[in-house]
Amino acid sequence: MKNFYFTFGQNHWHKDGFQMHNYWVRVKSDSYENARIKFIEKFTSIYMSAKDKWAFQYDEEEFDNDSKQFYPLGEFMLIE
Repeated sequence: MKNFYFTFGQNHWHKDGFQMHNYWVRVKSDSYENARIKFIEKFTSIYMSAKDKWAFQYDEEEFDNDSKQFYPLGEFMLIE
């Protein structure tokens, strides 16, 4: 299983009323495509205003420690 990371933009708000741009959501999955399906099913369809409310999807190699500095509140959720 690999880690995939999903990030948010300035206009992406959690249903509870706070901005998500300082967080990422990590998904453990066997493929890029399956990670996106899990993320939509278990996160955006539940916690966001629409299932397409996120900015970018990254794999482990793309989302390294340098990338994490741009999301100061860190990991919001792990989906396995």
